[in-house]
Amino acid sequence: MRLLSWQVPSLPRVECYLPRQLDTVVPLQHLGSTLRPEPLDDGRRMGDTAWGALHRGQLIALSWDWLEIVPGAVCVLDPANVLTNIRFLDAQDCYEEPVQAIVSANRLLHSTPWQPMVLSLLGAPPQLARREAGARARRAA
Repeated sequence: MRLLSWQVPSLPRVECYLPRQLDTVVPLQHLGSTLRPEPLDDGRRMGDTAWGALHRGQLIALSWDWLEIVPGAVCVLDPANVLTNIRFLDAQDCYEEPVQAIVSANRLLHSTPWQPMVLSLLGAPPQLARREAGARARRAA
């Protein structure tokens, strides 16, 4: 399935408990990434990416903008601007406050191997993408 970043907010809302259900949600799969056609004035590139998974038969998705910091390194452009169709619930079955929902969305975002995927889109040397994937695996262990 291919999903563009701007389509994520139009998906039906899905209620999800985090962190209790984090292990049932991941791994998120790459749904699509775009590279903006024109680089910034300093030559850096930017774009967006979308990731998702089926959760209890419903598609949950997140998308965010990314920025190339230096060749071979990318970061989330604005961690407070992660688009998602997830309605995060807390332990008391209440919707998370907006600030906590941003934290939960970022926890999911950082559980994905998005950086190697974007680096491959940018044509980064394979060793950079492999090194980033290895660092992510070590952090997850």
